Amino acid sequence: MKTKFYKPIYAVILLAGVMLLSLTQCKKVGTSDWPEPNPETLNELKIAVYDGEQGDLLTDLSLTVIYPDGIMEEFTTESGKLSLEGTQVGTYIVTASKSGYLAQSSIIEVGETPEDIIAVTKQNLYLNELGETKTVSTSETKITIESDFETSPTITFPQGAVLSSTDVTVTYVPAPSKFGEFVVLGERAIQSGFNFSPDLEFPADARPVLEVPVTIKSVIDGDAPILLGSFNENTQEWEIIEGQLNADRSMATFEMPHFSIWYVFTGYRLIGTTGWSPYVLSGESETCSEGACGTFVYLTDMTTSIIDDVLEFEPAMDFKVIDTRCIGPRYLYAQQLFTRCKLTDYKVYNYTGEFIENVTQVPMEVFQWKVEETYCHHQGWGG
Repeated sequence: MKTKFYKPIYAVILLAGVMLLSLTQCKKVGTSDWPEPNPETLNELKIAVYDGEQGDLLTDLSLTVIYPDGIMEEFTTESGKLSLEGTQVGTYIVTASKSGYLAQSSIIEVGETPEDIIAVTKQNLYLNELGETKTVSTSETKITIESDFETSPTITFPQGAVLSSTDVTVTYVPAPSKFGEFVVLGERAIQSGFNFSPDLEFPADARPVLEVPVTIKSVIDGDAPILLGSFNENTQEWEIIEGQLNADRSMATFEMPHFSIWYVFTGYRLIGTTGWSPYVLSGESETCSEGACGTFVYLTDMTTSIIDDVLEFEPAMDFKVIDTRCIGPRYLYAQQLFTRCKLTDYKVYNYTGEFIENVTQVPMEVFQWKVEETYCHHQGWGG
């Protein structure tokens, strides 16, 4: 992994939780199965980058990280993974890029670590291959967008949308549920999206028309509108367009005022509050002077009406978070590992603002590990 330094410059719904614990000792497991013991690390940020079509880890890619203090660091990773260790808390901006793929950025918050607690924050990024670049003329031009819909989305540019022939690239962004992820962005559970480039503004009387197949049950049934939104990371606000539906509500059209990244969703709003699961024992030493390794898993099956409605795919929607750690060893001491993860509770409202349901204990990939040690030399441990 190569590192460069620069001057300062300047995201899951359930009804019940199940804890699955694996208690395995360090000496019984090869080094390829467990991370190296590192008790000094107070905060760790783990980033993994996947192919947005197949879901495999991407190799040979670049990662740029802007730390809370404004320092920017560039990494080249062959594995598709990056682990950042340190004590900085605050806002990280991580951008993953690879030739031929649409770059993706994520804003990640790393919270303050309580004394003697090891905190781990994980973030998955998905890169999608760039769509085909096509030329839009000054007369009417229609582009078919490659996607995983049964019927292809299209975008039609009327005469006068561009002043001269312009190369346009439209990249389809699959729904996060394709990989079992549930993403809430600005109180909206997002579905598939489209990245349009370059950045273009269109006159009010000559806006391109995006046509998208409808897969949301409540929209098809006539119970909710279908919306297209562009999210402003700086203001944390959505610019929203309501789609016009055909007679059988199978297709929606949207007039595009400008190009950026646009996501499809319906009228649900999810307002979340966060808390923590209880600490549970996830690993312990078998003998005195031996370290401890443990795997913590928080798993929940999600079976709520909103999930059934908004998902475009039918994956096994088990909301699971998992982390693994090794501690020690420390001479004449036995160690126990206790772990918990961050949870989000949502209040869900429909498009009219009417409260629908509470969705509780949604697990997030934010973990806290703590170690308890016992002096055991005179208690029959070791020899």
